[in-house]
Amino acid sequence: MKPYLIGRRRDCDVVISDPSVSRHHAELVGASNAEFLLVDRESKFGTFVKRNGEWCRITTTRVQIDDLVRLGRHETSIRDLLASAAERSQVPGDGGAPPTRTLIERNPETGEIIARRER
Repeated sequence: MKPYLIGRRRDCDVVISDPSVSRHHAELVGASNAEFLLVDRESKFGTFVKRNGEWCRITTTRVQIDDLVRLGRHETSIRDLLASAAERSQVPGDGGAPPTRTLIERNPETGEIIARRER
C-alpha cells in the first residue's frame, strides 16, 4: 500500500476541511495486512489515537483498521480514512478524467460531518 497523505490541502489523498487540520497533517502507511503506521507530520494541533478510552498524542504509532483517531479536532477512524483514500484513487470510467477526491467538512450550523466528492 502506498502512503496516504491526510490534510487540508487539495493535493492530499484525504482532504479534511477543518481549520485544526494542518495542510499536510499525517500519513497512513501499510505495515502489514492488519496493521498500519500513522505518522504525524509535525502538525500544529497534533495527531491522537484513542487507547483505553483516552486520547494519546502520537508522532508515529501502529494502528488497526477500527482504531479511532483525532487529527486536530477532527475525529474519525482508520477505516474511514482508508475508504476516503480508496475512493479518491479509483480511476473513473470516462477515459482520461482526473480522479475524484473526497472532502470531509463539518457543517458549521449543525456540526454534522459531510463527505463530498469532487473532481
